[in-house]
Amino acid sequence: MKIGAFMLNFEIFHNDTRKSIIIPSKFGDLQINEDKAIKMPIGIIGVPNTNILALSVCPIPKLSQCFVLQSLQDRDTSFLIFPISIHNPPLYSSAELQNASLSIGISIQNVAIATILCKNQDGSITANLRAPLFFDTHDCVGAQFVMPNNKIPTSYPLDFLHNCYS
Repeated sequence: MKIGAFMLNFEIFHNDTRKSIIIPSKFGDLQINEDKAIKMPIGIIGVPNTNILALSVCPIPKLSQCFVLQSLQDRDTSFLIFPISIHNPPLYSSAELQNASLSIGISIQNVAIATILCKNQDGSITANLRAPLFFDTHDCVGAQFVMPNNKIPTSYPLDFLHNCYS
């Protein structure tokens, strides 16, 4: 997966360090800009207290390509997420992205997409590509959307992140 300039879409959520606070998390100390809090009315599927979140660059050096999505309602709730480029086919078709964005009310021009990562018992890290997170970089809102294509995996191995954090 290519991330390159796409990661700049996420910098909108945490780029002003003058307004940031430090929050301890299971990933280390996070630099959070509360003014750029992301409102997710429905939250993360199956996880309470995920309606108001903030993004931070992951402080673990081996995971510098990732972000931490931190709940501002429950400091013990955080997710390691990985940006997905909408310009990197064939992960999602153009029609799938348009449908998802339209369904959740986010303009495709303002969208940043990420996947939640999961650390498995063997040290491998997998991505839930079936239910990505869509963020509106203009309005600081987001939603998790379950893609209707059942061929998209819920547990896609990211070998380049194997054993990157304990």
